[in-house]
Amino acid sequence: MRIPRAEVFYQQVVLPTQYLQNAFRLQCVRAIQLLEAMSIKDAQARKERFDLIEILKQPADRQFDLFRLSDKPASTQALAARFIADRVRLEEGFTEAVRLGRSGDMPSAAGAMAQNVRPYAISMDGKSTNSLMA
Repeated sequence: MRIPRAEVFYQQVVLPTQYLQNAFRLQCVRAIQLLEAMSIKDAQARKERFDLIEILKQPADRQFDLFRLSDKPASTQALAARFIADRVRLEEGFTEAVRLGRSGDMPSAAGAMAQNVRPYAISMDGKSTNSLMA
């Protein structure tokens, strides 16, 4: 039995794009929480922000795993591979920034965000994810 073209398009293009966009949005919320934590003087409020960052990691990772594991057309596989590699680097840098922030070293956390997170986050922005639909 042949699968209708619309179903193939939905499975290989629409769903992976939605998964990637969801992961990106959740990562943005995590980054906002980190930036807020870095500017809060109250230790308990700061801890709550860092705790929320950890809570949001699981759904962000889940959405990205759905993207990573989804079937993609041959024409988008190179771009998808770049997103996957950039997400690994982004998460490594973000984990380091959170660790530094939790320890109270806000200047180093900000540096880690600028040098080790921002370049990879930019590659995963909405304009780039729309390239999967092209």
